[in-house]
Amino acid sequence: MPPPDVQPLTVFDPNYKYLEKGGSYISDLGNQKINIWGETFATVHVDEIGIQLTLERWTGTAWVAVYYGSTTAETDSAYAYQSYIISSVQKGYYYRAKSLHWIKKGDTYEGGTRYSSSILIPL
Repeated sequence: MPPPDVQPLTVFDPNYKYLEKGGSYISDLGNQKINIWGETFATVHVDEIGIQLTLERWTGTAWVAVYYGSTTAETDSAYAYQSYIISSVQKGYYYRAKSLHWIKKGDTYEGGTRYSSSILIPL
């Protein structure tokens, strides 16, 4: 049974001043390999902007993490940041990307989570 997609795919707090938007994406590369990637955007140049990617698999009843990407960030007055992971997967399962996005500007921290749509790796 296919998993229900999170609808909407989550939104950030509309009261955030610096964290503008972010996205989480997944694609099938073939040969049991997938690419997950994400991007974080700030409204202005910030002190730190980052993303942490997680690959999740649908068990039939719940999403479980099967791979945690390292936390990556840019600290050179950036306003946009991207990260990606290529991972091996098992056939016959649905997968999705989960991404944690954040920015730091002065003493302000803003963060949020996004999810990609799911894809099936066919048998």
